[in-house]
Amino acid sequence: MSIKLVALLVLCATAPAVELQAIVTGYCGSDFSGITSTDVDTDDHPTGIAAAPTILPYGTLIKVTGYNNGNWAKVDDTGGAMRKDAKRGIVHIDLRFKTHAEAVQWGRRHMTITVKD
Repeated sequence: MSIKLVALLVLCATAPAVELQAIVTGYCGSDFSGITSTDVDTDDHPTGIAAAPTILPYGTLIKVTGYNNGNWAKVDDTGGAMRKDAKRGIVHIDLRFKTHAEAVQWGRRHMTITVKD
């Protein structure tokens, strides 16, 4: 784990909220099993976030401009791309959308996210 990533983890653990630069992509829960890695049913909870738990543990609250009506969303899933990027010291989150079309429309963005533990 890089020194930069360790500093980020310490900062997130001690601050009420912190802004981070991240790769932000989108996915649709129904494109997969419909159940997240924390056993959340995506039909019942169509918004949520997948991340590398080593960087952003399950339950972490994240606010992303343009997502979830500006409300906090919870990390409740993970994915291979997020875990792979985390090993390289890159913060990558995947936003869950109700439809595949919404996820595709979101695309891939480099942006600032707000993280609260």
